[in-house]
Amino acid sequence: MTLLSSAWTVTPFGVGRRPESDLELAQGDVSGRHAEFRYESDGWIVVDHQSRNGTFVNGQRIADRSPVRIGDVIHFATRGYEVVPGAAGSGERMDPTVHTESISDVQGLVDLLHVIKDQRTFPHFQPVVDL
Repeated sequence: MTLLSSAWTVTPFGVGRRPESDLELAQGDVSGRHAEFRYESDGWIVVDHQSRNGTFVNGQRIADRSPVRIGDVIHFATRGYEVVPGAAGSGERMDPTVHTESISDVQGLVDLLHVIKDQRTFPHFQPVVDL
């Protein structure tokens, strides 16, 4: 799923399993009060609230806080999101949820997104012959 930067109209913008969270993630490995986005003088940051399964930015677990930029991949436990620009009320595109099965998959997902984004793949065609 994508996180639209314009959706963070409230600061702090809470993320967690609890229904009162601004972004509720009803998933067992996400803490009740997992993390939050805040706007500070130098831009947006994500703050981890000592969650049990961690908050990751581009595959790196954050100890406390980390800056957030357009294009970053953020994981709350094993639930992954890409931060994309968006204007509130403009009919933003929502992508299917990107979900990994384990924390070890986080870096692989980030690497794959960079390969696709940087167009480092090349198609090769092989003829199919039926004798």
